Amino acid sequence: MKQSARTWTVVALVCVIGVAASPADAQPFDSPEAVFAEAQTAFNQRDWAGFVGLVSPARRDELIGQMAVTFAFMAQQPGADPRVGAMVDAYLPRDVDPMDLMMTSDDPAAETIRLAKRIGRPQAFFAEAMEVAFALEHPDPDRAPRITEMNKVALDEEAQTAIGTITLEAPAPPAEAADAESPDADGLVTREDTWSFARHEGSWYLTMR
Repeated sequence: MKQSARTWTVVALVCVIGVAASPADAQPFDSPEAVFAEAQTAFNQRDWAGFVGLVSPARRDELIGQMAVTFAFMAQQPGADPRVGAMVDAYLPRDVDPMDLMMTSDDPAAETIRLAKRIGRPQAFFAEAMEVAFALEHPDPDRAPRITEMNKVALDEEAQTAIGTITLEAPAPPAEAADAESPDADGLVTREDTWSFARHEGSWYLTMR
């Protein structure tokens, strides 16, 4: 049973992750399943600072930069939620032009990484941005999705990467807004998603690709 892409977006999503290193940063994970279990707890508790600590250091700047560009763009839109503008004012450099970065840059990916490095507290930005984005996407916390399990992992030992298929569930939407198939007997709508994992300096991390 699948929910709409919008309802299930976990921002951007895209999405993103300073503050002192989280406990997750200090301990190695010897398998994709181990880091997934920690990420599942962080996601379900909406502990975004802890969640971003589970993302590969090689990938964090890219994700944080993508989130920064997304928020800068959202803040320029008519009727933008004031929380978005407040985030941009609090964390991003004043000269960020998201349209210029996305449309005219020869290397947008490199530009987003450079932008992340210019944010004074990048992980704090990610955690707060995720909180705002999640609240915008799921205004009723009781109806927001939760990760219930990882069903299987396809592991490529040679490349030291893995893909995991995970299950998310949430209460079925109100009848007038329902765009999914009928909920199950518990009134829940579920969907499958995939997460990617990679080794970095002997530990498994999320890569969110």
